[in-house]
Amino acid sequence: MARHVAQPFATPEQAVQTLSRLGRELGHNAPKFALFVQAYQISLASATVHLDSGRFTHPGAMRQYFTAFANRYRLALSRWLAGAPVAAPWRIAFEVASDGQAAHWRDLLLGINAHINHDLPLAARDAGLDLGSAGVYRDHMRINDALFEATPEIRHAMVRQLRPLARPAAWLCGPLIDARVGRSLQLARRLAWRQAGRLAQAGDSREARARLVRDSRATALRILARPDFITAVRRLAMDGADACPDEACPAPGADGLPARHGRRETAPAMLFQRSS
Repeated sequence: MARHVAQPFATPEQAVQTLSRLGRELGHNAPKFALFVQAYQISLASATVHLDSGRFTHPGAMRQYFTAFANRYRLALSRWLAGAPVAAPWRIAFEVASDGQAAHWRDLLLGINAHINHDLPLAARDAGLDLGSAGVYRDHMRINDALFEATPEIRHAMVRQLRPLARPAAWLCGPLIDARVGRSLQLARRLAWRQAGRLAQAGDSREARARLVRDSRATALRILARPDFITAVRRLAMDGADACPDEACPAPGADGLPARHGRRETAPAMLFQRSS
């Protein structure tokens, strides 16, 4: 697996191809890691189609942005596989996936949280985006159209991992799920752009980067505290200061993870339980 992420991606197309190979390999060997990889590959492929079809005003900037964003995930995964430290939201996502007890939807949302709420502001910096440009911001928000188009396919990938008896209900609830996910991703990406602006204004200071880690870690803990997918996905789009009040989050263990992140899910989450 490490060989897939050993070298930086040079283009979004290369990232899509590599994520596709990685997703297939993980699907056989580590399915709980595979879901986020598959979801990201589907999303990036959709965004790349939009890029190639001329839907962005600043295609060159968006191409650099997509590549930088993909490299942020590549870096986190490669460091994790090498046993090196990773940012807290990624550590939580990787450890929960490794634990194997939580529902698949938690693995997906924890990966989305780490990649959007932590990685996206850093990717905007890495790509050198003009954060003061209204046109670049509109292009940033146009990516939501590609994500919305990709959401049903991502849901289908998740449904395939459900227990057979839970799948019909998941199909019936599909439009509700897609709408909720789309709205939350739109808001989360808007807030991430705001975080990118704060990072730039602070001169990429250690304090500003620490805030990114703190806020996205808080959101991860809030996701773990929610009993079902629909309420958990709403946590993606919250400012970190409000994302996880102390009284709402499970108490962390010695390693910083909630002590009961693998607890039994309540009834609404049955749509997204692990397959047996």
